[in-house]
Amino acid sequence: ALGSSDEHNVQLHVQGPSYVLQTLLVFQPGGQTGWHTHPGPVVVIVKSGALTEIHSNGCVTVHPTGSAFFETKGEVHNAINQTGVVSEVYATFLSPASAQPLIPASDPGGVCHHENK
Repeated sequence: ALGSSDEHNVQLHVQGPSYVLQTLLVFQPGGQTGWHTHPGPVVVIVKSGALTEIHSNGCVTVHPTGSAFFETKGEVHNAINQTGVVSEVYATFLSPASAQPLIPASDPGGVCHHENK
């Protein structure tokens, strides 16, 4: 998959021995990850459809087909396919050795105070 990003300062850092897991995630319409975090950074490319990311502060980012985005270690968020079609996403997880790439988290209940963020 190929994606592009407007990010100007991307830092992917894992201390010590690490695992790299690359996977294709398929989201049916309405499918979601549930609230979670990661023990290391994640690189995501949206191959088809779109993925809506809800951040811990309640703000929303829509990632369309062909976009790439980065998730930081410890960032609490939820990803949802709010389209009417299947969304395919490639995710590359960089995690400390023997850590699970996705750690369930509680909904932080954030309320966005910035439009389109």
